[in-house]
Amino acid sequence: MNLLEAIGVAAELTGTQLSKSSMIAMEADLQAYPLPAVLDALNKCRKELTGRLTLAAIIQRINANDGRLEADEAWALAIAAESESATVVWTEDISQAFFDARSLLEEGDKTGARMAFKNSYERLNRESREVGKPVVWTVSLGHDPSMRETALVEAAIKGRLSQQYVAGLLPYHNGTDAKDRLENLLTEAKVRMLSVAA
Repeated sequence: MNLLEAIGVAAELTGTQLSKSSMIAMEADLQAYPLPAVLDALNKCRKELTGRLTLAAIIQRINANDGRLEADEAWALAIAAESESATVVWTEDISQAFFDARSLLEEGDKTGARMAFKNSYERLNRESREVGKPVVWTVSLGHDPSMRETALVEAAIKGRLSQQYVAGLLPYHNGTDAKDRLENLLTEAKVRMLSVAA
């Protein structure tokens, strides 16, 4: 099914009347995004919308799956960067927004810093999405080896960093091969997650 057909199906199933020219304009706007993400968003619209199918509803669902964190979650991640001991895995937008808010944080205005971060982060996300810039996760290594291991393994589990890259950054432990150790840590973490979910 091509994009225009998918828009037509989603419109029909949500009871939305769209002219051919409206569908073509919507298709043109959506071509800025990866096709699998658009088709997934249209599928969600078919299942979730109780009102009309709109371009905004589709884009909202595309953006919800692009790997970017909500502002509050991003702030919690960024605030960990205050400690030189902590390893932080974050995006360029989180890093830049934290830099923008840092002076307020240094002045002791944590609430003001959080609001400045949120405004900057949401603006940067909007700009990145408008130009189709993908999310890229990077690492800021801290001094504490155990905190480093926790942050890196979590990033590998969430698919933010490749296992091979993480293995090269893990702290050295008793001659154990980092790749084998990472596989063991990931297995243990997945087992814990499954037992919590059960």
